Amino acid sequence: MTHTDAPADTTGAPLDARRAAVRRHSDAGLSGRAIARTLGIGEATVRRDLAAIAAHPTPDDQARRTDDAPAGPAPAHPAHLTPRARRAAETDTALRQLADAAAAVRDARVAYAVVPRTVARGWLAQLRHTLDTLDGIARELAEYYPDMPTSESSPLDKISS
Repeated sequence: MTHTDAPADTTGAPLDARRAAVRRHSDAGLSGRAIARTLGIGEATVRRDLAAIAAHPTPDDQARRTDDAPAGPAPAHPAHLTPRARRAAETDTALRQLADAAAAVRDARVAYAVVPRTVARGWLAQLRHTLDTLDGIARELAEYYPDMPTSESSPLDKISS
């Protein structure tokens, strides 16, 4: 056992603080390995903390969910799934993270941020690029599932260059 995987103090305070930090970094999209490096703890500790966080959600967890996110239990751990089911679970996770990121950008109200024009231009270019990428993914999905209702126009049509 390394010093970073040592048991936490029995009061729970260090454990709670560490799990809060693990949650913040996970919510920010860091991998387990990156979280471990950032916090100076073992990857196994990160995995245990993430499992404990998922098994015992706090009242704030419900508030973190976006309004558009489907309700229900979190998908099963991908390691216990078939390759096809694992890919579906990973895609579902990625789409939930995307929805959370979009909500965070919306909530930041970037159009009202006071920044230099060069920064604003960079943000706009990044948003346009991301929108173009997402539009391509949506079109591929619509081609693969032709019976799904789709919009004939692209969201890009609404943004002038």
